[in-house]
Amino acid sequence: MLAYTVHDVAISCGIRELPPEDGWRCFESTGVATLTCSCGYTDGPMPKPLARLTAELHIHGAT
Repeated sequence: MLAYTVHDVAISCGIRELPPEDGWRCFESTGVATLTCSCGYTDGPMPKPLARLTAELHIHGAT
């Protein structure tokens, strides 16, 4: 029987707070993301579009 490592990858996207408008808190994306996997693998910060590709490559054994 083969044992496989379970990969549960979380992508955390960065945000920053902007000055309030009309009493409301405002936020915007920083454009970067960080990966964390249940196996202990972490990577980042990296551009958000690259995060998904990196996660898929990690899950399929390329990283």
